[in-house]
Amino acid sequence: MKKQSDLSRLMGYAENYRYFTYASWVLSAVSALVALVPFVYIWKILRDVLNAAPDYAQAVNIPHVHLLQVCCCQEEKDLR
Repeated sequence: MKKQSDLSRLMGYAENYRYFTYASWVLSAVSALVALVPFVYIWKILRDVLNAAPDYAQAVNIPHVHLLQVCCCQEEKDLR
C-alpha cells in the first residue's frame, strides 16, 4: 500500500476548506515578510551610524531622518 504524502493527508483534514488552507499559507508568508520590515529600518540606521564613524556627532539625527522618510513616503502615496 502506498503511503500518503503529508500534503494529501493535510488536505484530507481540510476537506471542503482547502482554499482556506491555501489562503492561510499565503497570509502566513506575507506576515513573515512584513515582520522583517522593522529590521530593515534598524539596519539602515545602523549603516548610517557606522558610515559616520569616527565622527559620531554627524549621526545625531539619523533616526529622525529615517522616520521622516517613512512618513513622507506615506504622505506622497496618500496624495496620489
